[in-house]
Amino acid sequence: DLDIFSDLWVRKLLMILEQLKVDLNEALKARDEIRVSVLRFLLSAIHNQEIQKQQELSDEEVTVVIQKQTKERRESIEAFRQGGREDLMKKEEAELDILSKYLPQQLSEEEVKNLVTEVIRETGAGSPADFGLVMGAVMGKVKGRADGQLVASLVKEVLGG
Repeated sequence: DLDIFSDLWVRKLLMILEQLKVDLNEALKARDEIRVSVLRFLLSAIHNQEIQKQQELSDEEVTVVIQKQTKERRESIEAFRQGGREDLMKKEEAELDILSKYLPQQLSEEEVKNLVTEVIRETGAGSPADFGLVMGAVMGKVKGRADGQLVASLVKEVLGG
């Protein structure tokens, strides 16, 4: 049933870049400064990636750029939390919330754990030495619907690492 979800998400994703541009225009009209800032920064990152690749990005590649942006926000939130900068932490959380709307629905921890168990069974992995093999296969199956750190911790847990 995860494959059906993936197919539906891919169809929804087909116009993500166009949706970002429409949302930017709406944010400009509404004078929503934080949304304008986040969407402009994201579109700029996508554009820079297109220049680097010398071609338009596929929807999957656009999703990777969005995931990178969300990961950076999460890291910033944690750093600001540790530094006691509540104001900056709140700003990053607001930006993360905006970016998250453009990502596929995330899998629950239980769903990821089931995938990890399935991959271990399929690959015959049985020790912490197989971490890379299992991790690569699971990340290929989740396709942006789970955080890499969550997947890594669950792979270690299930493999007994």
